[in-house]
Amino acid sequence: MPRTETSHRPVPLNRPAATARRHPVASFLVLVLGLGWSALAVPAVAGLPFAPFLLVLVWVVLLGSSLLVSRWVDGPGAARRLLARAAAWRFSLARWVVVIVAVPATTLLLAAVSGTLQGSGRGWLTSMAFYAFDILVFGTLLLNVWEETAWGGFLQTRLMARHGLLVASLLTAPAFAAIHVPLLFEEGWTWPDVAGGLALLFGLAPVYRYLVGLHLLGTSGSVLAVAVQHASWNTATRLDEVEGEWQAIVAVLLVTAIVALHHRIRGGAAGPRGRDAERAAATAWLVSSGRVPA
Repeated sequence: MPRTETSHRPVPLNRPAATARRHPVASFLVLVLGLGWSALAVPAVAGLPFAPFLLVLVWVVLLGSSLLVSRWVDGPGAARRLLARAAAWRFSLARWVVVIVAVPATTLLLAAVSGTLQGSGRGWLTSMAFYAFDILVFGTLLLNVWEETAWGGFLQTRLMARHGLLVASLLTAPAFAAIHVPLLFEEGWTWPDVAGGLALLFGLAPVYRYLVGLHLLGTSGSVLAVAVQHASWNTATRLDEVEGEWQAIVAVLLVTAIVALHHRIRGGAAGPRGRDAERAAATAWLVSSGRVPA
């Protein structure tokens, strides 16, 4: 009988996977914005509470899309590597203090200086415990670590691997802001409120994504670090002891400027600096085990 040789050709990719291989960022954005806007349009149009739909957005749309496209693009191990970064807690104590405390503390300081600090009816110790729970449990574990797995772990990391810190931050910001647009149409909205919200959302997004990028560089790509930062910023906007909203906005600007200055002065000690080093670091996060060194 003639000898038959076995072919070891790779299994052909399906069309969505093949498209994602060629265009990972575009594929991710089509899924996230298409499904995300659809999910949030339901409560906006029907006048329903947004909370259940936010969980669908975060757990299904954002997390699911980032894991799926990661697997399509980089193979079965990519989703596991991305999730490992969401649990990467081994970074410096100073960085932990910054991501947990810096924005809320600066917000309170600005309120105290400007005379807009109010007394706490619950007592300060109770308030601090409440806000710690809000940041670390409700904010980080329930929402923001999965949200930032998509934005920081998938999108911004891939853009940083191509373009470096600054350009990646500027490119991530519009999509990050856009997914939040339907939230401006909660019950009782008015067009002036929506216009102001859009200006604030799209104006602050580049600053915040730059802060996220600095934290990624300073923690070897830890998604957990940027998720805690995200949660602490959200908490700072809801402080009962602060009269007004401008304090949290200014706090984010100040913290970003200080972290950026520290990054520039300390150089490698605060994370890779320079476009080539930033690109190399982000590329390494995509192919490594995802474990953040001490």
